[in-house]
Amino acid sequence: MLPRIEFIECVARNLDSKVAVFSTTGETSRELLSIKDYHFKFFPGVGGMGHISSIALGYAISSKNTVVCLDGDGSFLMHLGSISSITSTKDIRYLHILFDNGSHLSVGGNSTSGLHLDYVNLGKALGYEHAYFVTEKDELETHIHNFRKIPSSKYLVVIKTPAERVPNLPRPSDIRSFLSSFKAEWISE
Repeated sequence: MLPRIEFIECVARNLDSKVAVFSTTGETSRELLSIKDYHFKFFPGVGGMGHISSIALGYAISSKNTVVCLDGDGSFLMHLGSISSITSTKDIRYLHILFDNGSHLSVGGNSTSGLHLDYVNLGKALGYEHAYFVTEKDELETHIHNFRKIPSSKYLVVIKTPAERVPNLPRPSDIRSFLSSFKAEWISE
């Protein structure tokens, strides 16, 4: 299993400035923040445990921009009802990348209740038009490129990763200025 940060770096390399990326609280947002070479704006879901998929949905509806949601299995399970809202919303472009490490890593590392779940089939049952499991970065790249070719789509990619922390990750130091910057550049579009 590859570490989550390698997949996050792959996402960063394969997206352009017309995409808004929303990342779940804690380690996922901090890993994305540590990557210096990306061209998109991202919204870190700091302090919003489990809510990032809904925040990303609200933005997708209001802006009509392409959205990528970097989510964790714990977050996904905490607000499972929001997934049916995502999949039933018409005319949005929503790529949901779900990192399954079987853990609430950002808040202590307790195991999730979903260790027995097949997230791909669950995603399909909840209405994702496309749902896939990947284990390698080249597979993720293929799905990102396939997603970009579809005019309006809700697309789920599930990636199994180890429950490991990357040492010395940066933290958003001034979340208000971070969010103001996002709002100034993206909300007005």
